[in-house]
Amino acid sequence: MFALVSIVIFGLVFAYFATLNTIPININLGYTLISNVPLYLAILTSLAGGLILAAIIYVGKSLASYFKNESTAHELRKTKNTVTELTKRIHQLELENTKLKAKAEGEPVDEDSL
Repeated sequence: MFALVSIVIFGLVFAYFATLNTIPININLGYTLISNVPLYLAILTSLAGGLILAAIIYVGKSLASYFKNESTAHELRKTKNTVTELTKRIHQLELENTKLKAKAEGEPVDEDSL
């Protein structure tokens, strides 16, 4: 609803601006001359061009940020997997160490125990 009201207000302001700036102007683009273009149309075109350029830059930065975050997330997942595997290995070595100590002291060892 807010967007609709904003668009209507912007449209009314631009319509008022356009009625006040109908003076025909000439636009030089290098060797090309475009004549009798209303002033408001030249302003609207440059505004639209600037908005499109800003949107392209924003999308480019967003994509770069997304790929950087994905790379970091991939490295984090990889590191977590490594930590999990090392934790399992430490646990296995602790169990093996306990069994070897029990054997060295002459206590009976249950091979099926954890």
